[in-house]
Amino acid sequence: MKILFVVLRPAYIIHIRKIIISLRKKGNTVEVGFLDSHNKTEFDNGPVEYLMSETDGVLIRQIPNREDKWTNVVKAVRSVANYLIYFRDGHKSRSLAVRFHNKLPYFLLQLLQAPFVKKILNSVVGKAVFRYLERVIPEDKTILAWLQKNKPDVVIACPYIFSAVGEIDYVKSAKKLGIPTGAIIPSWDNLTTKGSFHVLPDTTFVWNDKLASEAIKLHDIPKESIYIAGAFKSDYLFAQNGSFDKGLFFDNIGLELNSKYILYLCSSANITSDETEFVKQFATTLANSPLTKQLKLVVRPHPLGTAMWEGFDMENVVVWPLDNVLPDNPSSERDYYYQLKYCEAVVGINTSALLEAAIVDKPCVTILSDKYKYTQFGLGHFHHLLNGGFMEISDDLDKAVAIIANITDGIDSRKVERNKFVKEFIRPHGLNKEVGEITGDYIESMTKSMS
Repeated sequence: MKILFVVLRPAYIIHIRKIIISLRKKGNTVEVGFLDSHNKTEFDNGPVEYLMSETDGVLIRQIPNREDKWTNVVKAVRSVANYLIYFRDGHKSRSLAVRFHNKLPYFLLQLLQAPFVKKILNSVVGKAVFRYLERVIPEDKTILAWLQKNKPDVVIACPYIFSAVGEIDYVKSAKKLGIPTGAIIPSWDNLTTKGSFHVLPDTTFVWNDKLASEAIKLHDIPKESIYIAGAFKSDYLFAQNGSFDKGLFFDNIGLELNSKYILYLCSSANITSDETEFVKQFATTLANSPLTKQLKLVVRPHPLGTAMWEGFDMENVVVWPLDNVLPDNPSSERDYYYQLKYCEAVVGINTSALLEAAIVDKPCVTILSDKYKYTQFGLGHFHHLLNGGFMEISDDLDKAVAIIANITDGIDSRKVERNKFVKEFIRPHGLNKEVGEITGDYIESMTKSMS
């Protein structure tokens, strides 16, 4: 069987690497086609090199994007639909609609400011209009010809709902040709922070029941077309069963062996902007408490936010690592896992790293802050953290320090809830079931279900 993965950029291979490896082990032909060659970043190389080191025979190349005479019309129509999704009933990230302002023609943006226009376009009739427009917009002839020439048996798109053209048009053209299609929604926040489904794939892959519910309620995805797979990128955290010299690890970080430390996990810049001042306040509060003054604070920067930490200098605070932060190769995966494993607890504002800490069974603490109110309560995905039951939640620094003191004294009051959360949110098929393998098996079955 020949499976084509269509990704926005090579960096997204980090989410599907284990799926590809599983498919290759079973003798399938796998090709990865990426669309965007104009916005390459340092994060595009690591996932590709890691994949190629673990399996052979995977063709990775740039494939045509949509660039026909309909492209501008397609972008406008789909961008309006992406904007409107944020004003549907139950959407908890409404403020993020501003992201689409620069993608809309000025006259359309002005028209859409009227509440009654939003209401009409999000009604049953309005949704039908957008479905009709998508049907009358023709498939891109170049993409159709490319698929006809390369003859994939299945087309899987990822991340699918980020851009107005690209992966969507491969799914649209594949459906026209009768090729089974799927869309992998790679992260837990995508359904409430990105665009929408302009073309429905045959199968939509999500992490869990809660995200399936979002797909149904916010994006009108038919329940029967959703496959609950688990957290695609996190398989490596379950597989770290080897040993790594603890003394060497602490030496790498810059701590004395067996130092007790709290791990602060930074959020992305669009969540917290510059976290250095907040960390200074937190570190000072830790140091001033007689219950926690012996603790070190280790700060792990967000992969896209290392620059703000260069030159940061504060007693009892270590910033590490400043490079090789993204876990997209064996050494960075190992370092991240053991950085989590050896800490006493983790602290974060609103980051996927809190989920990853739960996988490693570490107590998790979040601090509700007026400074970050917009990017905590104002974003739909943060409610998965708040309502997950696995985190200690504090509304100020002093209370957070008191919670940490209890944790270091052996009081882990959220352990049962944390393990339950991991089973339900991260690996719903079972803790011993690799998400990459489960998803690969389902992709293999898609041609049979379509025949």
